[in-house]
Amino acid sequence: MVALAAVPPRIAVLEADVPMPELEAQFGRYGDMFTQLLNVGANAAVLPNPEITVWDILHHSELYPDPSEFDAILITGSRITCVGAI
Repeated sequence: MVALAAVPPRIAVLEADVPMPELEAQFGRYGDMFTQLLNVGANAAVLPNPEITVWDILHHSELYPDPSEFDAILITGSRITCVGAI
């Protein structure tokens, strides 16, 4: 058997929006949702939980992570807002 990963991956999650209020109340912000999903996936695959850092680029667009400090960068999508009639 081959060992897949001994060191947890370092992941930066860039939050590009906030969820709709009813979703945020139930599941938290997008960073919370992705942290939970990535940890569940790592546990199911018997891998170390990733080291996740969340960056609020919506409200703090001047703050971005240094890419050299992370193994992956995940940019969240944004909620869909319909304005007016289609």
